Amino acid sequence: HNLHVSFAELRLIRQAIAEVSLMELVEERCRAHPMLLDALRHLGEYSEDLEKYDPRSKKSAFFYTGPESLRRAEVTRHLKQLENMDKKKNLVVLPAYRKPYSKYLSNTFKEFLVYAKDESKGEDEPCLIDNKETDFAVLDIPFCLIPLELDEVYPLSQSDAPKIHDKIAVEFVRDFLVDFAEHYDNVLIHPKVLDELELDFIEEYEHPEEIKFEKDDIKKLKAIADYQFGHGAGDALFTGKIKIEKSKKTGKIRHVFDGNQNIVNMRASDSFLILSKLGAKRLASLDGMRNKVMIDNSVESFARDGKSVFAKFIIDCDENIRSNDEVLIVNEEGELLAFGKALLNHKEMLDFKTGQAIKTRKGFKK
Repeated sequence: HNLHVSFAELRLIRQAIAEVSLMELVEERCRAHPMLLDALRHLGEYSEDLEKYDPRSKKSAFFYTGPESLRRAEVTRHLKQLENMDKKKNLVVLPAYRKPYSKYLSNTFKEFLVYAKDESKGEDEPCLIDNKETDFAVLDIPFCLIPLELDEVYPLSQSDAPKIHDKIAVEFVRDFLVDFAEHYDNVLIHPKVLDELELDFIEEYEHPEEIKFEKDDIKKLKAIADYQFGHGAGDALFTGKIKIEKSKKTGKIRHVFDGNQNIVNMRASDSFLILSKLGAKRLASLDGMRNKVMIDNSVESFARDGKSVFAKFIIDCDENIRSNDEVLIVNEEGELLAFGKALLNHKEMLDFKTGQAIKTRKGFKK
């Protein structure tokens, strides 16, 4: 009997590895014994190291099962990207609604919002915000803040957490929000958020005008591109006469064109962008090795023909590459040869001497 149970558990673990849902299984199993829970909490101390080996997108959803989930690679990565993203003058923080938030959230927020007053204003002078200079985000556990332009991106939309929040998670989100608010001149916070986080600002004011969130597909695409490929990718990709095709059933973006030329396609499962030839050329214009993998000139012709790239021929690559990322393949002179999907992260690409590293989508023939 014990042997059958052990083999069944091994099969379950192998299945979780194949589905990239091993951490969900670990968090479930660790609650069977206090020592296992201790081990999981020690593992959380290495979240930055684990993030390097964690794909940005997975087939399985993210489940918040307790305070240990706050140190998961997905959370660590998202908070780092929030800190690095471009920020406008104002921030509006809204309570969580039905996902995806941008679809079900009203464009106009009639309930008053409370804000931390701009210190440059007089004591009795109301501080009005310009909607064009405002970032809109939804409060979320465990991801703290989800910008409305990114609310369909994995794992922000493909996640679930209990409705009753634990104290540690609330404190974690509150501390992040207080620190993050320092990047803005004005921060408007919905009363429900204030109550949930038990925030206590020194000064609180009722904003005298309605706050409107205007949906803009091009801004959404640029935000997703910056989130996926890094700062400046959105401006590099989406220039010219942008035309967007949407799904008739879901209304989600599917294909993006410049005139009649395809730039990117949006993957339905996680809202990440899949490059076309034009998109790859535009992304390659970014400086340095960003999103790039440099290969030996001896295998240049194979890459141009659309053949897979093997690890032993890789000379250098962007340190931010994770498995399943969209990557650009260049030669030793930096010339774009092809583009495809990474099967390894940057460290594995440089360390491994055998095996496939990149599944090439298309090459650029001379």
